[in-house]
Amino acid sequence: MEARYSVIAHDGKIYGPADLDGLRQWAIDGRLTPATLLIDPNGAQIPAAAIPGLFEGYATSDDRPYAAYPRAGRFGASQSQPRSSNDLIIAWVSGAGSIFLCSCGGPILGGSIGLYFALRAQKKGEGGARAAVIFNLCVLILGLGFLLWLVGSMG
Repeated sequence: MEARYSVIAHDGKIYGPADLDGLRQWAIDGRLTPATLLIDPNGAQIPAAAIPGLFEGYATSDDRPYAAYPRAGRFGASQSQPRSSNDLIIAWVSGAGSIFLCSCGGPILGGSIGLYFALRAQKKGEGGARAAVIFNLCVLILGLGFLLWLVGSMG
């Protein structure tokens, strides 16, 4: 079994453990420099430069800025998060903005538009879309309730 090392980041947090191939990838990504401290399988702290073959085959630089380490999941899993789409932004803005137009049917229109875009964002798998769906449903229901109350108070 290949030795596994943990990485002590510049902020003191410990990441890993990772095998030599994983450490090489971190070095290529700029997350690991020769001066970075590692914890070897025996628990001793050693500089990354002390691992034979870790930095061979490509140039490294100690003055490169530190890149973020993976926060969760398996090593090598994609850590990029998709940017929020306009659908989610439109959903929140139309729902929240319609509250200020309460007297002219704004919550019904804004809640409907917001609900449409929130459902589109949810289909795309966007984080926060479920909250936008619930919020816009509440706005729509409150708008309909206000309309029913208004019609009932006139008759």
